[in-house]
Amino acid sequence: MQADGEVYKEHFVLLHGAGHGAWCWFKLASLLQASGHRVSCVDLAGAAGSLVDPNSVSSFDQYDAPLVDFMAALPDGGYKGVPDLSEFGDVYDLTFGLGEARLMGMAKEHFVLVHGEGHGAWCWFKLRWLLEGSGYRVTCIDLSGGGVDPTDPNTVRSFKQYDKPLIDLVSTLPEGEKGLPALAENEIELTHGAAPDDPPTTIALRPEFQRDRQSQQSPEEESVLASMLMRPWPAAAISTASFEGDDERLNRIKRIFIKTERDHMLDPEQQDSMIKKWPPSEVLAIDTDHSPFFSAPEQLFNLIVKSL
Repeated sequence: MQADGEVYKEHFVLLHGAGHGAWCWFKLASLLQASGHRVSCVDLAGAAGSLVDPNSVSSFDQYDAPLVDFMAALPDGGYKGVPDLSEFGDVYDLTFGLGEARLMGMAKEHFVLVHGEGHGAWCWFKLRWLLEGSGYRVTCIDLSGGGVDPTDPNTVRSFKQYDKPLIDLVSTLPEGEKGLPALAENEIELTHGAAPDDPPTTIALRPEFQRDRQSQQSPEEESVLASMLMRPWPAAAISTASFEGDDERLNRIKRIFIKTERDHMLDPEQQDSMIKKWPPSEVLAIDTDHSPFFSAPEQLFNLIVKSL
């Protein structure tokens, strides 16, 4: 941003994805601050730096309140590049990782839930109930020999044979629905309400799967740090995330989507589906895992600066 020949540095507000917190930005925040930018990292309700129990967060408005409160406290018109979101300005929404819930709430998703070994489609009944109650389409698959599938599991000789019901289903989906996120039942932990039959209040990625899913290219010590600081994310709040308002107002904000090309959490096809549903101002790419703020902070920094 320039005024009267003087170059002003920007104010970056960095927002984490599901399960993470403000802590995940420590490398990028350091690089931005060293370059003279102002940086604020916000913990959403229930994140590691928040005092809120994530099991008590029942709506997206509650989950997002720390960000809304922070933005409301910013001076109108901005200080040294701090934007007033009600007007045109140099405002940047940099999106990757599980932060997509804030962007994709405009369009309801189709979830395909796949069970782990020894289970079946039945194991998803509580999560399916919660998702369908929020307006999502849900399909639960029995793999060969699983659940009520009539195949004798003793006759299943290969993973290709075991996985065939899922492949058959995905091949029949419209292009816009292929590749939507799905985590195997054995990779997640659900926390339920006071009664066993209550819907899940939080979802968490099991520690033994966190590195492969989220940070396989990152330094080992930072994967350990993440395993110590990650918290469950509030199920109802994420599933009901949505934007309200006219597209013209929302599109005043310059939105940059950064594709993570070696992402095991959201593969490139899944990210392309997100981009297609709400095209950003610009699409950039980085050859990293799901967590470039750990695995390639300098490259991420350079992409962000380039996008200004």
